[in-house]
Amino acid sequence: MEEIGEFEDILYKLFMKKIKTDSIIYQEELAILRLRYSLLTEEEFLNYEKETIQKLEQVQQSKQTATAVLSTAKNALEEYREKYDIHVADNKVHERMFRREFQGISTHLVDQLFRHYKKRLRGQRAKIYDSEAYDSASLYPFSDRPSTAKRDEEAQNALNQALTEFNHQNSIPEGVDNQTWEHLCAYRHEKIRKEIQIKKEALTIAEMQTFVQKRHEEEEKSKAEIKEVIETLNRLRELRQVFNVDLEVQFVLKQGLVEVDPGVFIPNYKTALLIHRHIVEELNKRIEALSKSKIASMVEIKDFNNGNLRLQWEHKKMKMEMEDLKTLMQTIINMKVSRQVQAYLAVDDYDTVKNHEVASLEKAYTKFEKLHETKVEEKRQEIETVKKSNLRMLKKNNILESELGKLHIAVHEKRNVYEIHTEKLNEMGKEQRYRQIRQRRKLVDLAKAQAQEIAILRTELERLRMRSFPALVRRDI
Repeated sequence: MEEIGEFEDILYKLFMKKIKTDSIIYQEELAILRLRYSLLTEEEFLNYEKETIQKLEQVQQSKQTATAVLSTAKNALEEYREKYDIHVADNKVHERMFRREFQGISTHLVDQLFRHYKKRLRGQRAKIYDSEAYDSASLYPFSDRPSTAKRDEEAQNALNQALTEFNHQNSIPEGVDNQTWEHLCAYRHEKIRKEIQIKKEALTIAEMQTFVQKRHEEEEKSKAEIKEVIETLNRLRELRQVFNVDLEVQFVLKQGLVEVDPGVFIPNYKTALLIHRHIVEELNKRIEALSKSKIASMVEIKDFNNGNLRLQWEHKKMKMEMEDLKTLMQTIINMKVSRQVQAYLAVDDYDTVKNHEVASLEKAYTKFEKLHETKVEEKRQEIETVKKSNLRMLKKNNILESELGKLHIAVHEKRNVYEIHTEKLNEMGKEQRYRQIRQRRKLVDLAKAQAQEIAILRTELERLRMRSFPALVRRDI
């Protein structure tokens, strides 16, 4: 048996050693897994940061390109706008110079020529820009299209042909020679060309403005994208810094050193703090010292309050004693000297006198007590006689009450008979009715007399009963 016990002890030690070894192995494996997880997370942060930096560089490059294109487009738009303003001003000057071109003609003819000068071709825009139909006629991108120079030449020819037809269609006003008319047609032709050129430039400016607006929107979009990417990069760097600073350290804590709510199954150590043991011990010592000092101060306060209450009670007691003494003094001052006090003061041996008075009072008390006993005995005998008479009267009363009940019944029956035979009674004679009334009257008087007699007997019974009680009245001797 001893060998079996030793073997079990050795087996138990080996089993405990195995448990400790497995615990250490699991702890090291957990540390390795945490280290691997931190390395993978760090690598993921680095890759994501590189991708974000590349995306930021691409967006910045596209923004720079868009900014350069926008700047070039703005400069070109400003130059073209200046050119357009010059042409618009030239067109206005050309219109104001009309009257100077025809100075040798009368005012009336100049006004007619100015009206012809303001006339324009109908459908002029459709004829001039008929070459644009090549762009929208076919949706096939590889179809044959004329060149820009050819289209401009066709448009110019169409304009010249339209102006020629327009000049032939309108009649020459009266009083205007052919040379003046040809000069007007040439001047008007030049005006129309300037207007067409201004319209083309206005369309070009509108297209350039649309282009500049789109490039500006692209630039703003690039700025917003750059800002978003920079915020993402800063947020990523902050997370990486927090991850690098917020390290996971693995500790093996002994039982009793962990002050964390265990929860339902597994304790949650996410919000736990690792504090050195000597700090906690110093804090506990300080708490203990402060608690002792607080207890001592509380005891001192309690003793002080008790002493204060005791002093208050003594003060109140002294005040009450003082009031009692004042009342006693006032009583003594206001006290009147009676005959008894005077006798007490006049006789030297006051106790002997009092004893003699007490002895005489005791003799008188004994005498009166015997007299009282004799009177009580007499009263008792009287009570017995009254009780017997009372019983006799009760019996008589019971008999009278029974007779009274019978009389009431008889009266009631007679009343019923009288009420039933009312007609018959009316037919009876006066004497018979008188007799019946008289008899009824006698019965009523008899009932009243008996009722009065019963009342008198009851009063007498009550008086005798009250007399039966002893009157223990103390009389002064």
